[in-house]
Amino acid sequence: MVHIEEHRRRPAALDTSFWNAACHAESEGYALQLFTLHAPRVVVEEIESEQPPRTRPKAVLFLQLREAALIRVVDPVKVTVTVFSPGERAVLSLASERKWHALVNEWRAHDYGRDVLGLETVSVPELLVAVCYAGSLGKNEALRLLRKLAPITSPQLMLDATRLIGEVPT
Repeated sequence: MVHIEEHRRRPAALDTSFWNAACHAESEGYALQLFTLHAPRVVVEEIESEQPPRTRPKAVLFLQLREAALIRVVDPVKVTVTVFSPGERAVLSLASERKWHALVNEWRAHDYGRDVLGLETVSVPELLVAVCYAGSLGKNEALRLLRKLAPITSPQLMLDATRLIGEVPT
C-alpha cells in the first residue's frame, strides 16, 4: 500500500490506464497530491491522440497539466520491458530505470511491475485506500468512488481495496 508522507510527493511514471481510471473515479487530484507525474511520450500520445483532444475532459485536463508542467514528459533511456502495450512497456521501463512508482491500473502490468520488476506499483483502487487511511477521503466516499471503478477495473485490483476500505473505522 502507498504510504502518505506529509509534504513529500514521490516521482511516478504514469500509464494511460491509471489516468483514465483516476479521471473516471474523480481521483486525479489525489494522484497529483501524492506524486510528481511523469508520462512517457507514448502515453501522452495515447491520451491526446483522439482529435480534437480539447473535446474530451480527461484529455483536456491532461493537456493543461502538461502545459503547466505538473505532468512532465519523460521517456525511458531504453524500453526494457517486452510484454504489454507500448505505453505500459514504457511506463514500467521508466519506473524501473528511475526507481519510481509505476501508476498502472491494468492488473497484469501492475502485478508484473510489482512481482517481476520489484516496483512500487499503484492502481487507482490502491490510491483510494491510501487517501482513505490518511484521512483525506471518507470511507463512504472512497467506497462510492470504488464502485465507479468496478466496470473498468479488474476484480483482482478491486477486492483488496474494497476489503481494506471496509476495515477503516468510521
